[in-house]
Amino acid sequence: MRTAACDGHAKGNACVVSPSLQLTSQFPRLEVLEFLANDIEHFDPTNSDQNIDNYFRELEKTLIDLPNETQGEKVTFVWKTSSKAVHKFIQTLPASVRNDYIELHQALIEEYLLLLMRL
Repeated sequence: MRTAACDGHAKGNACVVSPSLQLTSQFPRLEVLEFLANDIEHFDPTNSDQNIDNYFRELEKTLIDLPNETQGEKVTFVWKTSSKAVHKFIQTLPASVRNDYIELHQALIEEYLLLLMRL
C-alpha cells in the first residue's frame, strides 16, 4: 500500500510515496483521490488503444490504496479519471445512476462496449 505525502512549501504538488496510507486532517481523502488519479491512464473512448474493461480493472486495483472508500469517492474517482466525452455521457444519466458507483459502472460498460462493437 502507498501513502502520498505532499509538501505544502513546494511549488505545485510535490508528493512522495511511502509504504502505508495514513489519512490525517492535513491530508484529506479528496487529495488522496487526486493523487491516485495520477496513477492511472484517464479513460477516453475516442482512443482506440483503450478498453472500458481494462480501465475499470485498473481503477479497482488503484482504489485498493484508499481504505474503506465510499460510493461517492468511487464516483468521484471515475470522474477524475475519465475524459470530457465520458463526463458528457455521465451528465445525461439520471442522478440515481450518476451517484451510485455500481450503476454508473454498469452504464459506462454498456455504453462503451456498445461503442466498441459499432466500430
